[in-house]
Amino acid sequence: MKKWLRWTFYSLLILAFGIISTGKRMNTPDMENSIPQGSWLWFWGTDFQLGSVLSVQNPLDPKDRRLLRVLATEGQTIAFYRDGFLIDGKRLHIADMGDVNATVHRWKESYYHPDGSESSWLTQSSMQASSWTMDEIEIPKGHVFVVCDNRDQCLDSRWWGAIPEELIVSTLRIQLSKSDPWHQILSFYTL
Repeated sequence: MKKWLRWTFYSLLILAFGIISTGKRMNTPDMENSIPQGSWLWFWGTDFQLGSVLSVQNPLDPKDRRLLRVLATEGQTIAFYRDGFLIDGKRLHIADMGDVNATVHRWKESYYHPDGSESSWLTQSSMQASSWTMDEIEIPKGHVFVVCDNRDQCLDSRWWGAIPEELIVSTLRIQLSKSDPWHQILSFYTL
């Protein structure tokens, strides 16, 4: 019996070490406030849905990896008017979450899937009204439209256009973050 317990303990220890050692530390502001800098993230698989966070290759620099959120998939349409995205003609639901500081504001964006479930995330951008717009486009087969949550801080499909699915490296599955009022300390993402 003791041998079995010792074997189980060592197996769990090796498993825990393997899980911890494969985590990646978030060190860019691209996904603030949904994924604060310093968060530990675990990725695997490449399956995704609208709202999933992906690790993708930058199409302009294959050595660069970006964390970006899926806003539209093949066959869907997407547009941007007056500071809001429209997916298949429906505006993302936006809830005001308050100021981050004197120049940056926070919103909660939500997408309601056809089955009634909700995907939501926190976004932030400068308080200056955006003059940027994007006419409706349809996402081609084998492509996704991805954006960062910190809209003023990164390059994404707003500049590149929809990216090929081949650039998807992996999908975020577990997030361990510092405690704050905007999100849970430990989050699990499932499809």
